[in-house]
Amino acid sequence: MRSYLIIFFLLLILSATNAQDSKPYQEKFVETNEISLHYLDFGGNGLPIIFLQDFHDDATEWVKLLLGPFAPRFSKTNRVFAITRRGWGKSSDPGWGFEVSTQAEDAIAFMDALKIDKAVFVGRVPACQDMTYIAEHHPQRVAGLVYWNAPFVPLVSNDSLLWQFKKIMMRMACDVPIHKAIPRSSWQPHYLKAKPGSIAIPAMYFSYGDSMDLQSFDRRFFEVGMMMAKQAPSEICDSTAREYFLLLAKNPELQNSISKALEKADRTAANLEAFKKAFTPTIKMAMPNYKFGDEFEKYWKEEGSDFYFKHISEFIVTLKK
Repeated sequence: MRSYLIIFFLLLILSATNAQDSKPYQEKFVETNEISLHYLDFGGNGLPIIFLQDFHDDATEWVKLLLGPFAPRFSKTNRVFAITRRGWGKSSDPGWGFEVSTQAEDAIAFMDALKIDKAVFVGRVPACQDMTYIAEHHPQRVAGLVYWNAPFVPLVSNDSLLWQFKKIMMRMACDVPIHKAIPRSSWQPHYLKAKPGSIAIPAMYFSYGDSMDLQSFDRRFFEVGMMMAKQAPSEICDSTAREYFLLLAKNPELQNSISKALEKADRTAANLEAFKKAFTPTIKMAMPNYKFGDEFEKYWKEEGSDFYFKHISEFIVTLKK
């Protein structure tokens, strides 16, 4: 009987070990910039690719949920990593350093610690800010940039009505503490005032058409908030944001004032044009066959993952020539 128990426990240990080994990455930590930075190491050889985290979850967003498993696909041709930003997941949360500059410098410190000379950066929404900062301040460390969407440039305005709305907008993502989002809300890239060709780094971005690329996130969130307030207010997870949009739904005059102020302050079209002109050679663009409102998970499984992988892979091949 005792021998059977020993065999049973050995099998359990072996099973647990195999489950750990079955993950397409190793979880690791690096001490840098006075913090412990959590990252995933997918292995591989060749030109390093660093996937930067969005605001949600942690670095595992690139291997699970709606985007997974994606990053591991590149390990056959490249050395692949994904970083969890400070204040999220298993990375340290020192209570400071949530602005774009510090979190972008964390990525550079990560490269220094692992002795990575140059890398391709891949990111979406807030990570696009980090990537642009790195390109403008550390161009010698960048082999290429892949923007998952048209670059995100926060709307800047002195209008108190709009500033109140921006704080409410940040509360709508309930898994993102507002004190970590606000420090990034005033960041502006240098290329907005620079000459064309100011960033001599190969880059590409995924476009969702003018209806999305040329509308600010602020205006988009306003429309979504109003729709939810009228159709499904309970789905607005933050109570302050819910009360705000319910109030707007009952006050057409205030609603109209905010809408006009957002439209007046919206510089998205000019920002995108400046972004395209900033890169030399001309930035590459790919357009997924996806329309917002469609079921993303279905699209991703059927064609999205392969589409993004194909275009990013082809882009990276050009960097090796």
